[in-house]
Amino acid sequence: MIKKFNLSVQLAILLVIAFFYAPAFAFGLNDFLYSVELVTPGSAANQIYMAPLGVEIAERAGADFADLRILNSDSLEVPFVILNDFTPPEYIHNFYSMKVVDYSDGTDSAVLVMQMPAKRNPVEIIELDTNNRDFKKQVSVYGSGDKVEWQKIIEEPVFDFSSQVNYRKVEFRLERKYDFEYYKFVINNCAPNSGASGQSIKLKYDGLDFSVDNFKEEKLKINGVYAKTAYNVKKDGTTVYDEKIFDNLNITSDKNNNSVIDIEAGLYFDRVIFDIAPAFYRRNIKVYYSESAAADSFKYMAEFAVYNIPLDEYKNSRSDFWYSSPKHRFFRFVIENKNSQPLIVNKIKFAMVRKNLFFTASSPSASHYICMGNAALKKPDYDITSFINQGNWYKLNYKTLAHGPLSLNAAYKEKMPPQPMRPEVEKALLSVIMIIVIAALGYWLFNLISGVPSSGERGGNDEENRGDKDGGDKKE
Repeated sequence: MIKKFNLSVQLAILLVIAFFYAPAFAFGLNDFLYSVELVTPGSAANQIYMAPLGVEIAERAGADFADLRILNSDSLEVPFVILNDFTPPEYIHNFYSMKVVDYSDGTDSAVLVMQMPAKRNPVEIIELDTNNRDFKKQVSVYGSGDKVEWQKIIEEPVFDFSSQVNYRKVEFRLERKYDFEYYKFVINNCAPNSGASGQSIKLKYDGLDFSVDNFKEEKLKINGVYAKTAYNVKKDGTTVYDEKIFDNLNITSDKNNNSVIDIEAGLYFDRVIFDIAPAFYRRNIKVYYSESAAADSFKYMAEFAVYNIPLDEYKNSRSDFWYSSPKHRFFRFVIENKNSQPLIVNKIKFAMVRKNLFFTASSPSASHYICMGNAALKKPDYDITSFINQGNWYKLNYKTLAHGPLSLNAAYKEKMPPQPMRPEVEKALLSVIMIIVIAALGYWLFNLISGVPSSGERGGNDEENRGDKDGGDKKE
């Protein structure tokens, strides 16, 4: 009976496995729509390789590169990891802190002399670090190699209107790179200091008044002076970007006079840059995404503002959008014009943090292949991520590979990804399994109970056994 029960339970388990188990299989180039070759001549086992993926691969791979695989020349799958091309500042010497050499001040001005590090590169951005608010100072910047002869570099104001509007300028963008050891800053008040409140710093635009009244002219408390080697360098390191330009734009207008720009990109982005014809403007832009471009399929992502407005004697402009979006096939940008004339948008550029692919050759192979274009695959999980990751890739000794041209596999047949089971089907399947298990338990209990003798039969048998025993005793 126990054997019958075990057999029933085993049949139920086999039924569950038949529904849910999908055997693994080896890949080949024909399992992918696209592939690119990585030539690794004389590759040695355990050598680390790096290959930039670029826009072309990003366009054809699935979202988050889920369907990307690496195969060697023997069609064996090779573990890999994809990382952002970001290098932290401790490995890039492009941001310098100056030290104070001399300082003097007067009634309406102050002179600050700073020294650069001995090991440095030419710089083109200088930034003052100050916590002061609501101020405006005129600053002249000089450079020198000996603190005797000074060359004037630039003269322009620094200011802050933060009590009224988010508008602040504390950096100097030089016209070219300079490599002086010493820099002198002559900081002048924009108006003579009377020592009393009641003064104003003016800021007006398009009928709006952001001026700050009744403030007291104060000296700047400068916490530090920093220099940068380039405009696109930040304190937190360097990031390499790939770019894709869309210059054949189809711009339409909706019923609210909004400009609507639809782009079929098939890409992710980390920054969007608009090329807008010269004008003074400020417009809000809403961003949507879709995978089909159907009228009701676009979903809201974010919104931002672009502007080019003359504030005081300086223009303040912004034409980019910093936002990290995953890959989508279509993007829609809606520019809210209200009653203004539509902006002339010449082109839109997507900037994407470059993705670098790292892998190790487990065995010597003349070629490796980056394969993609199989929607049935899910993102792999390799143990290579435990020893090559975003925090250490720049410390490793790796070889950089360039990939060949993209190859289209004409023999590829699309495999539909497994669809999630519908709730009603899942419920019915579980009901069938429960019925089988309950039936098996019922059958086992029935056989168990039927094998146990009743109390009457057990009593009669006991009397008969006792009678036989007594009769035997008398005969003796």
